Amino acid sequence: MSVREPESRLRAARVRTLSIALLCGLALAPHGVAEEAPERTLDALVGALAADTVPARRAAAHALWLRRSETEPYAVAIAAGLRDDDPYVRTTCAGVLRARLFRTPDAVPGVAEALADARVDVRRTASELLPWAYSQVEAVRDVVARALGDDDPEVRMHAARGLAMLPPERAAPVLSALHDRRSDPEPAVRAATLHALCKLDPNQGPASAAAALDDESATVREEALRALLLPGRAPEASVDLVCRLLQGDENEPVRRRAALLLSQYGAAADTAVPALIRAWNEDTLPVRITATRSLALLAPLDARALPTLSEALWDDSPWIVRGAASGLAAVGPEAAPYAPDLCHVLRAVDDSGARHGAAIALARVLEPLVHEARDALEEAADHRGDAVHVSAAASLVRLFGDTARLQQLVDALGSESHALTAAHALRALGPLARPALPALERLDLDPGSVQGAVIAETVAELRAAKTESGGR
Repeated sequence: MSVREPESRLRAARVRTLSIALLCGLALAPHGVAEEAPERTLDALVGALAADTVPARRAAAHALWLRRSETEPYAVAIAAGLRDDDPYVRTTCAGVLRARLFRTPDAVPGVAEALADARVDVRRTASELLPWAYSQVEAVRDVVARALGDDDPEVRMHAARGLAMLPPERAAPVLSALHDRRSDPEPAVRAATLHALCKLDPNQGPASAAAALDDESATVREEALRALLLPGRAPEASVDLVCRLLQGDENEPVRRRAALLLSQYGAAADTAVPALIRAWNEDTLPVRITATRSLALLAPLDARALPTLSEALWDDSPWIVRGAASGLAAVGPEAAPYAPDLCHVLRAVDDSGARHGAAIALARVLEPLVHEARDALEEAADHRGDAVHVSAAASLVRLFGDTARLQQLVDALGSESHALTAAHALRALGPLARPALPALERLDLDPGSVQGAVIAETVAELRAAKTESGGR
């Protein structure tokens, strides 16, 4: 244990004691004796911010933080604490103001004075408040504009973030100063500037974001992609440039956002689907998940995405399987060749979300085809001109359980031209033909004929199956 450690603990204990005393409504007497003065509690706390000793000022700031909901009338005095020599006092006062600044403009002049302080730490603490002063538009706008030109990059970054919180119509007078920061040497400032421009300047903001896609900083490139993801912004950027970011950028978050952005180009992006397929095959799991989602969105517009989505249904990641299932569901009947892959998900994938998506996809992929098939079969079964109606009736029994069609097959046994087809159809139905067993037993067919022999074998098989099932 170091020699200084007990001293630091003692000092911390004194700060806590003083804080507790002040919180309980006790004012400090000259010799450290506490005397009751509940009505003077907040006045005493605010007054203690100007105390000669650092522990007293720290305790006062901490107590004001704990009672910040009552500090609105004292905003001016608390703002003066932003210029305190002690960093704990400054940051704690900033925390109090952050919670109340949006309710009163009284603290804005104090924030402005702190932003003009020669000490960079003081300016940084004050700049962190700028995004929270968004409701004090007229009072804070010029302060933020001046902070954009500060020598310290952290102050400039917070100033740009503060401008982003202003209503666009009120920020117009300072947009030129914001545009100047697009070439700031600090990447964090350029990224914050880009974010603010895209919110405040719908005319030039998207173009600025598109131009920043080849910025040397990954932070700026990611912010540019985030801005372009807003509805209607994607065409501002070259799809080929976004594809290059997806395929060659060293930063994974940039590649993920590039993959997501490509989904917004729609059918106009001929190069988007091939780039996404390549990313799905070669990139990291987070990028592959995003690429799957984008391919799912583009699949209804570009059939080249379908084979990859089908392959994705067999992937180890349930998130990829979910995205692929949603894409095939959106495609509809054109994805019918991939129904077996969806069935695999239902049977073998141990993820309820993936199986849920596969079940929905199967219904959307097959339902139109099923309805169309049933309508066509019923139309053919009702047309008794040739033996096709026999095969159609048997298919309705097999596919849809339409046992009413069994009587149609039994009736066809009495037709010289349709009897053999009906006999084979009934034999092929197996247990599905059991409801027709009584009618078949009543038939008087020549056992020497082909159809008679087939029906005899069918009756025997149905009787055996009935015996095995206990007569049910």
